[in-house]
Amino acid sequence: MIGFACTGTSYLLGVEAETELCARQRVVTSTFATRAAFAVLQMKRIVLVNPYPAELVALALAYWDAVGIEVAGVVDVQRADGASPSHLRPR
Repeated sequence: MIGFACTGTSYLLGVEAETELCARQRVVTSTFATRAAFAVLQMKRIVLVNPYPAELVALALAYWDAVGIEVAGVVDVQRADGASPSHLRPR
């Protein structure tokens, strides 16, 4: 099992732009590193734990599909008051 976080930027960029960014800037995003780990582990199926709004979930599903990873399920993480953790602000 692999856990990862902070993937929203990659979902917004898309696979092609993220790959170009990592090559051009010599950086590695969390999803780029996770893709490499999935390849080593020969993982083809995952479950997402999701703090994001629906619009970003759609991009996440498209992202993983584009790199050949099946998303078997999405577990939504919400606060008791219904707010998404992605909208939390430090106090």
